[in-house]
Amino acid sequence: MTQIVWIASYPRSGNTWLRFLLGNLLLDKVESSAQIASMLPDIHRFVTGRHLLGPERSFIKTHWAWRADFPLRENTQAVVYLLRHPLDVVKSALNYAGRGAGDFMRDAGPAELDRFARNFVAEFANYGGNGGWYRQGFGTWAENVASWTETALPFRRHVLRYEALRADPTRALAGIAQFLELPVSPERIATAVERSSLERLGAIEEEELRAEQPGLFYGRQSSKTREQGFRFIGGEDRRPLELTDDERVRLRERFAPAMAKLGYE
Repeated sequence: MTQIVWIASYPRSGNTWLRFLLGNLLLDKVESSAQIASMLPDIHRFVTGRHLLGPERSFIKTHWAWRADFPLRENTQAVVYLLRHPLDVVKSALNYAGRGAGDFMRDAGPAELDRFARNFVAEFANYGGNGGWYRQGFGTWAENVASWTETALPFRRHVLRYEALRADPTRALAGIAQFLELPVSPERIATAVERSSLERLGAIEEEELRAEQPGLFYGRQSSKTREQGFRFIGGEDRRPLELTDDERVRLRERFAPAMAKLGYE
């Protein structure tokens, strides 16, 4: 049976970007998000028997928190875990929620948009994460992080901060390649980083939305929110729903123990 390398994270931590980086490292060139869905699939959406029963290693995305009865644990070779500052996760998650809100986002006035944002952030602070994600087995943000980074795992792990990935994607990808024992040259790594820039991923998303091309970007967003500028890639920068100062204080209080342990301010 296939040996699995999990690409794990709490949602909205940069998992899709990391899979594009790995995809461009393993392939000659990634032209569409459908290639990523096929080659580095999401256990929650795109995995098939080919990924689980073949003779080779499979890279599979997950947002599940690690647990002792984790699916496919006996066939797991390693995990690459991507960690992101919780306040940035909340902001990204807020705009992702707006992306899926359809007619509401098209028609809502400023007061309604503000109420939508405040309710979303309040729930995130109360749960310590998104309630729907919690019910899917992702845990709270702190639980998800701790499960992959603090628990004794029966396989190797590589923990990467999103902030380090943004600051120096070439170094970050080289570290992953070394961890996974991938025989790739520095030139191949540099090319993969260039082909996986957020600007290029944004262009791929725009083209797939325009062409209504199935993949990671088209099909899970209404035409109404597309018209309003909500996007999967860089959504928090393109059409920001912002956190208030009071919310930032509340979220820092909620995540203070985990943030202190991880060195986040």
